[in-house]
Amino acid sequence: MAVIKCGKALRDEEIEALLTPAEYKNYLQKVHQKFNESIGAQQRNTSTVPALLELENYDFVPNQSVFECKICLTEVEPGDGLILKNCLHEYCKVCLAKAIELSEEVIVPCPFVAEDGTHCEGFLQDRELRSLITQEIFEAHLARSLSQAEAVIKNSFHCKSPNCHGWAELMEGTTQLHCPVCMKVSCVKCEAVHEGRTCEQHFFDTHEDERKTRDDELTKAQLNQLVNSKQAMPCPRCGVVIQKTAGCNHMKCKMCKHDFQWLGLQ
Repeated sequence: MAVIKCGKALRDEEIEALLTPAEYKNYLQKVHQKFNESIGAQQRNTSTVPALLELENYDFVPNQSVFECKICLTEVEPGDGLILKNCLHEYCKVCLAKAIELSEEVIVPCPFVAEDGTHCEGFLQDRELRSLITQEIFEAHLARSLSQAEAVIKNSFHCKSPNCHGWAELMEGTTQLHCPVCMKVSCVKCEAVHEGRTCEQHFFDTHEDERKTRDDELTKAQLNQLVNSKQAMPCPRCGVVIQKTAGCNHMKCKMCKHDFQWLGLQ
């Protein structure tokens, strides 16, 4: 039987929940040791790729020694800070959590700014984000950053289903958005959800005055057709269109009570 290795890894909080305090402490010591070995290999090797790849095995990399956080300028004890895997800059967990909470970017950049004003091109990985903040704050950050992205993308289209946060960048000529969040279909032309109704039907459903005008015009056209085909005739006095259903040719208008002879189909 072939053995297939799963590519996923347990998150740190999952590991902590599964181990006793003593076992978890021992686990952290092993992680620290592994990290030090990775940094040592990085310093001995002209290529940093192997060391960085090794760091990807962990949700986050805690600091091994005291350092000064470049944001709050306080000393950070071992384990109270993070070494960002993407750029190896160190910060305390509190400052990084606040940076994530305030960021409007989908990909949160490293806060480091050099003396010449150059910003670090590194960023926080998703696993690092989730290890620093609660699920509620993470979802709020994600919603805010996606709203920001939606605002700056030229061809973005938001789902028209009430209370849905789904949106997408539309290709030219796209007429419908099949929302991946609520699974509803939004009409791009009408900017509404009207599944089972044509665009014309939806328009008159939502525009009462136009619908009344349309209905009046349809009624007038139908009456004119009946008169022209001699299936109906207007009252000689008041003009109300009257149809004959049975009986003799003597007619009496129900509106003005005028007596007249039917001159329709003979």
